[in-house]
Amino acid sequence: MPFPLPMFKDSIYGKDGKYIMANELELFFADNVQDEETVDFVVSERFKDKSGKPIPWRLKPIDALTNKSLKKQATVKTKVPGRKGQYQSDFDVAKYQFLLAAAVVEYPRLNDAALMASWSEKAGFDIMTPEDLLGVMLNSGEFENLSLKAQDICGFADINDEVDEAKN
Repeated sequence: MPFPLPMFKDSIYGKDGKYIMANELELFFADNVQDEETVDFVVSERFKDKSGKPIPWRLKPIDALTNKSLKKQATVKTKVPGRKGQYQSDFDVAKYQFLLAAAVVEYPRLNDAALMASWSEKAGFDIMTPEDLLGVMLNSGEFENLSLKAQDICGFADINDEVDEAKN
């Protein structure tokens, strides 16, 4: 039997301080939750529309399962030298930042073949992933600004907190 919490037995408090009764669990059903809002953000002044105004990129927060997948992709297991059969996990912060930034971008569509081909020609090599596309489209400062905004809209206080969590 789980540890009883008498104060939560029949009800809990809502944001307004009023009780939410346990029989109102449907308030947490998927259809009743407000969707995450997209954010328009000018990543670079270099991308302009026909009238010369900077084009905002559309960003949307990712869910926890997507973030879990990104963390897994950014974690590499390596053999421990001199220790037979032992491995250690190393978290690649830079890779995670690129994965997160690419995951939150809704517009422009970073997986568009024509967009990738355009930048592949300019870069002189084939661009195969949205992360690589960001790496050639943006200069270092622009990418840093996008990365910080991605962290912000996803609710992360600091990327170092995520790094520490992934290491544990």
